[in-house]
Amino acid sequence: MIDKLLIYSGLLMDDIIRDAASYAYSKDESIKYSILRRIYKQNIVSPHAYEEYLEKKLLSAVNRFSLLCEKQGIKTLEDDYLVMTVKNDLDIIKKLFLLAPDFDLSDKGTGPIARFYIDNSTVHIIEELMKSYYQNGCGELYESLAYAWDGGIINIHEPDLVMFDDLVGYDHHKRKIINNTNAFIEGKPYNNILLFGDRGTGKSSCVKAAFNMFKSSRLRIIELSKKNISQIQDVMDFSRKRGFDFILFLDDLSFEDTEYEYKELKAHLEGGLLSQPENVVIYATSNRFHIVRETQKDNTGITDDIHLNDAIQEKLSLSDRFGITITFDTPTPKEYLNIVKKLLERNNKDADEAVLKKLAFRWEIANHGRSGRSAVQFVKSVIGRIDEDVILDEDS
Repeated sequence: MIDKLLIYSGLLMDDIIRDAASYAYSKDESIKYSILRRIYKQNIVSPHAYEEYLEKKLLSAVNRFSLLCEKQGIKTLEDDYLVMTVKNDLDIIKKLFLLAPDFDLSDKGTGPIARFYIDNSTVHIIEELMKSYYQNGCGELYESLAYAWDGGIINIHEPDLVMFDDLVGYDHHKRKIINNTNAFIEGKPYNNILLFGDRGTGKSSCVKAAFNMFKSSRLRIIELSKKNISQIQDVMDFSRKRGFDFILFLDDLSFEDTEYEYKELKAHLEGGLLSQPENVVIYATSNRFHIVRETQKDNTGITDDIHLNDAIQEKLSLSDRFGITITFDTPTPKEYLNIVKKLLERNNKDADEAVLKKLAFRWEIANHGRSGRSAVQFVKSVIGRIDEDVILDEDS
């Protein structure tokens, strides 16, 4: 049955689908229960687990058709031969869905998924598949919108849902990031951004908020850690072939003067032979403006490097290659107190001005200094009544 698949020949590599094809001929009960056990182990447990598994494999399949649909959607219909070949494959796959009642142990019969594939014309199914591939992607991109990279794509199923409205202050900084991201997804000229500043000031949250704001516009995010920076070319190659726009997120980026991985990143920002894909924007955060650490000998001139100035410029040039640099300064005492007030207001918590000021500043001195993060931590302690030293109102 399935050995005639062409575009969807990747399904032949799936042992459950191969066994389902064998079951179609043999009706061997031991094969049926073996299939169900393996499907259940993948956390697909329902009366219609078999057809749910089949559809998941179909919607996540990576092939010429699904990748083209991911990039151009309904325009894929213009490739007559490809569509005809897909139609022939779907006629075969329909036969697998016809087996659904055999795998329903509750005797409820054919479920809505199998019913859709059995009752509708192949042309209609193709149109629905095209919509799914365009909206949700295929392969590794099908199951989530956010990813990490470590030798390949890793799905992040529950990413941070922070929004710009959650972040108090830094309005000018947020507008820059929003405007740049909007230009990027609209296909206009855009810049890579370095978000530099003190810890806890909201640099990473702004990047995640930009993703959350535009993710409904076919935007995805890939986080690449410093330890994997040498794999940046693999990330670029992967992204270049896909139909979505990607934020490449480099969080808390800094290099010691003995680490040379920064040269990989520098080549991709500007000046390298391989161009950065048009569907990738790089957003990096760092506590240092000069991402590569300068040493005392750089400043004193005591070094074995004959061309001292060239060596220093080599280190400084990485930061220079970001088109936009946004500086996040430590909030002033007034700004810090304003952040605390706004956060308390959002939680419907009132406080005496003098008491609040005293406790908020006591908190920042005892903990991590003035920052948006410190303000959030203080408010959590207040709301949760975690720390007896920061209780604003004994009667509340």
